[in-house]
Parts: sequence; structure tokens; C-alpha cells
Amino acid sequence: MLDLALRMVFCALLCSISARASGCPLRCECSEAAHTVKCVSKDLRSVPSGIPGYTRNLFITGNQISRIGPESFKGLDNITTLSLSNNRITKVESQTFSGLRSLRSLDLSSNQLAVINPEAFTVPGHTLRELNLSRALYNHSSFMNLAVNPSRLVSIAFQKAFPKSNSLSIQRAVLAWETYVCIAKASEIHNKQT
Repeated sequence: MLDLALRMVFCALLCSISARASGCPLRCECSEAAHTVKCVSKDLRSVPSGIPGYTRNLFITGNQISRIGPESFKGLDNITTLSLSNNRITKVESQTFSGLRSLRSLDLSSNQLAVINPEAFTVPGHTLRELNLSRALYNHSSFMNLAVNPSRLVSIAFQKAFPKSNSLSIQRAVLAWETYVCIAKASEIHNKQT
């Protein structure tokens, strides 16, 4: 019985070492052929280190991550799809996604975003095309605006982003060769104008 237990522990240790040697973070699933890393419902408190450079699709969903910043995604410039949905993200720092020069789709849905710093969604080359903030804006009453400057942005999802708001205003303005999308509650816009 003890021999079987020792074999199982040895096997688990060997598998763990093998996963790290192959470049896959602990508690994540990696597929080099699909260029995909999935860290789904693993109770992670931060973006794991050691994500392979081949990664194009990164899914870190259903975890306990509360803050992301520029250091969270260092060296991951091949990522085209990033899903951070169903975490507990409350703060997105400035330049968080600036190192992701290939990023096309970003999903931050079902988080608790209270602070989104200016320039948080700045992506070099303006590659970001889809931004999902559905059910993500926690403190929507103090959330006044959001600047997104990718000129090729095709869609922004806001389903239930402002649960207590009756209306939502999306305005576009071209400033200094860049497109800015500003989101604000219509009543707040009206109050500022009067």
C-alpha cells in the first residue's frame, strides 16, 4: 500500500516537472498545435508566469484575479485572443495591454471593474477589434468615460454593463488621427452640459 502511494506521488511529481519543462504553467492546459493556453477555474490569484511564447489564444477565466497591469502579459506579443472573463478584476492599469501587439479580441466580461486607468486599452498598431465589457463594470455610477484608441475596433459589448442606467451614450470623435470611443451614462452627459 505504501509502495503504491509512493509511486503515485512520484508520478504526480514527474507530471508536474514535465508540464513545467514543456513550458506550460502549473494548473493550466497547453496545446502547442492549437497555440492555446487555458487556465480555467483554477483559483488563480494572478496571471500565471511561464506562458509559452507560441500562445495566440489565452483563456484565464473563472479565477480569483483582482488586478492586471503591464507586467501581467510581458513577452506575450503573439496573443490575438485574450479572455479574462469571470474573474474578480477590479482594476486595469494604464498600458496593461500595450505589449500585446497582435491582440484582436479582449474579453473582460463578468468582472468587477471599478477602476480602468487611461490608456488601459492602448494596443500598438491598433489591432484590437473586439472588446467585451458585459457585466463587468462594478462601480458604474462613478464610471464616467473610457478611452479606446484602436481605429479598427469593430465591436464593444456592454450587455448589462450599466444595470441601473436607463440609457447609454456611445460617441465617436476623431482626434489626432485616432478614434476614441467614450462611454458615459446619458444623464451624466446631460448634467455636464447644463
